[in-house]
Amino acid sequence: MGGLQRQNGVTRFWGSWCGPCRASHPHLKELYSKYKADGFEIIAIAQETAKNLDDARAAWLKAIEEDQINWVHILNRDGVEQQNILKDYGVNSFPTKILVDKDGKIILRISASATDDIDKALEKIYGH
Repeated sequence: MGGLQRQNGVTRFWGSWCGPCRASHPHLKELYSKYKADGFEIIAIAQETAKNLDDARAAWLKAIEEDQINWVHILNRDGVEQQNILKDYGVNSFPTKILVDKDGKIILRISASATDDIDKALEKIYGH
């Protein structure tokens, strides 16, 4: 059996309550569709503001379904006692996108929604 193949990807921090985060989903869906066959992956880490885990999970899952976003999803609050991913990455604004190469090196970090920096970086990586 072979090991996991490393991929280029975006770690994306968002929340169902974040208008700019959700407004950027159509563009991310375009990028995902364009580069997924080349090994590109998106890992979306959500921070929900609900009072309890069940309500947070419900809001998160509803937003995923409504926005039809089908990449890897993680709810930061679920298991936060063991690891707080937002704290580990120093995320304090939403949306935040971190482009990581296949060796785990951070190529780009963006804490805004309206930018084409990721598009340019992906075109450079994949050549299209």
